[in-house]
Amino acid sequence: VEVGPGDAAHSASLQGEFLVHLPAAPPQSLLVGFLRMRPEEAEDQPFLVSRAGLDRAGSAEVTLPVLTLRGTQLRLWWPHSLGQPARYSCQLGVVALPSPSPACLEEVSAWLASPSADLTMSAAPCEGVLLDWLSLAAGVRTVQLQQHPATQGPALQINEQLLFVAGGNWIASDQLLRFSGGGERSRERYSAEVGLLRAAGLNMVRVR
Repeated sequence: VEVGPGDAAHSASLQGEFLVHLPAAPPQSLLVGFLRMRPEEAEDQPFLVSRAGLDRAGSAEVTLPVLTLRGTQLRLWWPHSLGQPARYSCQLGVVALPSPSPACLEEVSAWLASPSADLTMSAAPCEGVLLDWLSLAAGVRTVQLQQHPATQGPALQINEQLLFVAGGNWIASDQLLRFSGGGERSRERYSAEVGLLRAAGLNMVRVR
């Protein structure tokens, strides 16, 4: 991520990489790996899409073309004491196409970019099939540890902005493991405890 003095100068180059075990598919079909992403709150905006054809031999490590975000496309993740923790909704997946024609590839790219594309359905354009996909949330930020010019001590920068670290320890508050079994009860408990740390103004926590 390269961060400039204003929003218009921000840019980030992102590259999707994943390991896939290629399933059995008709020999004439084309397998296409993809990454699509957009800001979490921008549900009506099109996705940015990166795609690449996949080698058909067994397991493969897939590296997709670089996606470059600039200006209003890029929303940086900030700790709550400096701004908003903007995140992106991302999906990685594989589509099988019966025809490898350029027209079909463009149609699939347009479909993946569309806000209305439903990945929970296995059907894709050009009689293609969505073989598998996963969804995740990601943030974009830079983190640098430098020497402060005035104090000569360590200084932490987030997106090239100095961060005043207000930290503390979080020692296990559930010694009898009553809330450690997973499920909604655990999530509510730990969410409430993290919320108290945030309300107290902490922006860094060491878990012990």
